[in-house]
Amino acid sequence: MPEMSGVKYYRTLRENDNWKSIPIVIITGVSDDFEQFISTRKRIPPPDGYLSKPVDERELLELVKRLVS
Repeated sequence: MPEMSGVKYYRTLRENDNWKSIPIVIITGVSDDFEQFISTRKRIPPPDGYLSKPVDERELLELVKRLVS
């Protein structure tokens, strides 16, 4: 992302009262260690979902359906 890192953008969304209740799925090309890293941040809650690239379309759709139901 050219303007800020994905982690910083995620933190911005979670800290904003208008956006913090919206489910967030992080999709990244970074290794699975990223999920452990972002989930251990004490300042902000972990994401509602996490997928590694390349994304499996069925897996993404199942996750979104679960989060919005």
